[in-house]
Amino acid sequence: MAQLVPAFTDIDAALESLNAFREGPRGLVRINAPRSAIDLAIVPHLGRLASKYPGITLEVVADEGFANIVEQGFDAGIRLGEDLHNDMRTVRLTPDLRFAIVATPDYFQRHGEPTHPQDLLQHRCIGWRKASSGERYKWAFHQGEQRFSVAVNSPLIVDDARLLLQAALAHVGIAFVIEQEVEEHLASGRLRRVLADWCAPFPGFYLYIPTAGIIPWR
Repeated sequence: MAQLVPAFTDIDAALESLNAFREGPRGLVRINAPRSAIDLAIVPHLGRLASKYPGITLEVVADEGFANIVEQGFDAGIRLGEDLHNDMRTVRLTPDLRFAIVATPDYFQRHGEPTHPQDLLQHRCIGWRKASSGERYKWAFHQGEQRFSVAVNSPLIVDDARLLLQAALAHVGIAFVIEQEVEEHLASGRLRRVLADWCAPFPGFYLYIPTAGIIPWR
């Protein structure tokens, strides 16, 4: 996993023209990020950041939508690479990620295991609604030359990654989650993975800042 510190170094360079620093980075830094990004890209490095940048007050706001970071007063945001525009200034925080199709062994014992993505239409799948658009997320699959998505049937629809995981652990149904978020549960046997061959890597999380109208550090 890439370090968050290089991203802060890059922000330092971006803001030098605004004469934001004298003896080092300082002041309030506000970052907007989804919970998955916070868990994977920020939490592991909080101690390092506090030690390296003692003059910084870091404010992290969990947001599953796509905030206008300038209008809402954020210094930076974190989102998946596939969600960012080419004209955004970005710094990669994580390597490529993969989704995992998971449920509890109890669920699979009662309902069977899907052997093809289309089999998911016969299962109870925990749905995800995009906070930014309000659209239901279709589960995307890729194997060789085959690419398609499945609009799963959902007894529960959420817009929070932690609630999604907790629902899967509570035997509600099958979840479509970032692989790294469930590694411990897979290792312990609390969750079981299926259809792994259909889940291809995709661009990971990037820190992004506006190319114009950069907010001075407070």
